[in-house]
Amino acid sequence: MKNLLLTITIFFCGMTVFAQDKNYSVVKGNVGIENVNISIINTDFGVSSDNNGDFIMMLPRTDKQVGLLFSCIGYEDTLVSIVPNRDTISLNFKMKETSYMLEAVGVSADKIKRYSEHNYVMFDFEIFDDKVFFFREKVTP
Repeated sequence: MKNLLLTITIFFCGMTVFAQDKNYSVVKGNVGIENVNISIINTDFGVSSDNNGDFIMMLPRTDKQVGLLFSCIGYEDTLVSIVPNRDTISLNFKMKETSYMLEAVGVSADKIKRYSEHNYVMFDFEIFDDKVFFFREKVTP
């Protein structure tokens, strides 16, 4: 019983301390698609939207503008400037789709000639992570 009372007291004290913390603004909203990266400009901090496109993040409270960059493959990057000087800021919009025109790529192939001479061995090589790998092709007489 004492443990339960102590747990409840700590819980309500913690909620009271958190409720009185006015140093942060909560930014939340919906961007319409999942896995959108939301990054704070000129920092290494950010979040991603969930499966429904919802996101939530906390920013230090300030009177200066803060830039948020919304980016996702297949959608145009969107820059939103906000001033996080309130308790809650809501941002709701849909990301705009984009497409990329790439140059044409040609693919060609040549038949590899096989040599049946006993003293001839064919090697193929590949460079991977600055290492060279040789593959010896077995020649049957």
